[in-house]
Amino acid sequence: MKNLTSRQRLMLGGALGFVLLGAGAFLYFFYPQWFGVNVRLGIITARRVLVVAPHPDDETLGPGAMIARAVKRGIPVRVVMVTYGDGFTKAARAFTGKRTLTPGDYRKMGEARRLETLRAMKTLGLPEKDVIFLGYPDGGMRHLWDNYWDYHHLYTGTNGSNRVPYASAWQPGAPYCGESVVDALTKIIADFKPTNIYVPDSGDEHPDHWAVNAFVLYTLARMNYQAKIYTYLVHRSYWPEPLMPEPGKPLRPPKEMVGIGTTWTEVPLSRNEINLKTRAIGCYATQIKAMGPFLRAFIRSTELFGTSKIPVVPHYSESLSLFEKEDPVSLVRDARANSSFYRLLYRFERIPDLSAVGMLFQRDRLWLVLQTVQPITSRAKYRLDMRFFFPDGTVKRLDYLITSRQVKVMTPAGNNLNLPPLQVEGDENHRFIAVPSRDLEKARFVLMDGEAYLGHILFDKTDYRLFMIAPPGQL
Repeated sequence: MKNLTSRQRLMLGGALGFVLLGAGAFLYFFYPQWFGVNVRLGIITARRVLVVAPHPDDETLGPGAMIARAVKRGIPVRVVMVTYGDGFTKAARAFTGKRTLTPGDYRKMGEARRLETLRAMKTLGLPEKDVIFLGYPDGGMRHLWDNYWDYHHLYTGTNGSNRVPYASAWQPGAPYCGESVVDALTKIIADFKPTNIYVPDSGDEHPDHWAVNAFVLYTLARMNYQAKIYTYLVHRSYWPEPLMPEPGKPLRPPKEMVGIGTTWTEVPLSRNEINLKTRAIGCYATQIKAMGPFLRAFIRSTELFGTSKIPVVPHYSESLSLFEKEDPVSLVRDARANSSFYRLLYRFERIPDLSAVGMLFQRDRLWLVLQTVQPITSRAKYRLDMRFFFPDGTVKRLDYLITSRQVKVMTPAGNNLNLPPLQVEGDENHRFIAVPSRDLEKARFVLMDGEAYLGHILFDKTDYRLFMIAPPGQL
């Protein structure tokens, strides 16, 4: 350094600064959770606990220590496995040692994962009689939710069946369709009467996870059943990090999921609870072969849970210009912001990026609102999906496909309403769609989400979120 000129020192310092800046930017965009925020500590009390998990191991990765704590305190616990986890190709290849798999191979792994779950739950203190396996299709829950709803329209899973193929299941032969899932959850909830329900977070990126969240919310709304809902997160890009056990550090939410409607709580764990969770995770040999570091990354000093308030869809009796409001979707705003990395990628690649969806009643119309970050483009298609819950227990469905120039009614299920839009307005980042509100305003709740597609590929979506519908004349 002594032989360098001032100019060379300046250039070297600038180059070093550029490298450090680049490294910082890389970490920020690719590992944004390292720059996360603190969330509140809390204790969860319960009288009867129901855990709903999409796949064997999710119940342990999410609320595993809460299961052990409740069992130790004599609190009744019931765990519901929605699938047997029989559709994970990477794990099935590792399990069978075969490259080319048959439906029978997938079913064999499903039975193995069931036994792993029973061993994990025994480790946490929960007996086999309190674990229910439904046996719906791993990798297919989103399809049951979206397009295979009715009993006469069944989905065929990776296991080669369109009905539950397992004799050990709660209802062997149950059809692979959305109505069947809701009927099963309804019977289980009505029988067990939980006060606390743990369910995957609606912002979880795995389609089975957000679909199971939607099925549970749907079931509770249709039953008008009141319980405390706690969501747990398993799959999110570059989360959790690092991919290794850190029993001395808390599990923090991804920073892009803080401050957008979900309140996150860290529940501190005792050393014994951490040890039990570690041993329970170790029971999942089929999954450790496929993604052991990921599973062990959930060995932390806390477990993380989200709660949400139910927003209200308002009624307006006076005329309201949607364009005059700075952010009209703030009335019922709900969207999972993408991570910083994806925001940057979407902007460069001009990929459709949703920011929010919402709705409001205005006189004789229901206005549906879709808001995007990137300008709405002819390259993309958008969907608005809604389920309206009425006091008599019926549920009506609204689905719209939105392109840059038109809005098309979709009717994938028998309970779909065919309501062509009365009016469509918008600018480059909004679509406002008016439909008749005469019957819809009688509903108690509505479950809604928005999705963005390039071709048949789903690139972005908001959470499914339950909204309460206010009586007319009440904001």
